[in-house]
Amino acid sequence: MALADWLEITEAHIRTRFSSTELTAFRQAAQIPGDEDAVAGIIDVVTAYVRGNVAACSRNQLAETGIPSTLLDAALDLITVRIMQRAHGAIVDVDGERKKSSERAEALMRQVRECNGPWIPVPDDPVTITRPVLDITYDTNDRVQVFGYPNQDGL
Repeated sequence: MALADWLEITEAHIRTRFSSTELTAFRQAAQIPGDEDAVAGIIDVVTAYVRGNVAACSRNQLAETGIPSTLLDAALDLITVRIMQRAHGAIVDVDGERKKSSERAEALMRQVRECNGPWIPVPDDPVTITRPVLDITYDTNDRVQVFGYPNQDGL
């Protein structure tokens, strides 16, 4: 299966990081009565986080939705740890690999923000990103200051 340049994170992607029973157990432990699906919420939060990091670099363009496929692995590392933290408040990680992967993903996001990260594919349907521009106005008056010998004291 070939990856598109930009894609939506799905539960099928997350299942590459968890066994089926493990994800179900985390989902049930994280679920609050009357609350929506915690896993779907975490996917949305991490997607927005990754997109924000991509948009922070002025060289990058955003697609309408989704994240760059080059950042999928890092996004899944972030999602994995957040699901476990939501469910138990702690990371179930005997050898520490999941936590290390999450730390590497955070470092990669920092590189993306600073325009030093991996290649971000140009989307087929780019979104226009508006960045704030400071309005610089000059206050002038009609009086012309003429400097001569009598008014140069203190200069």
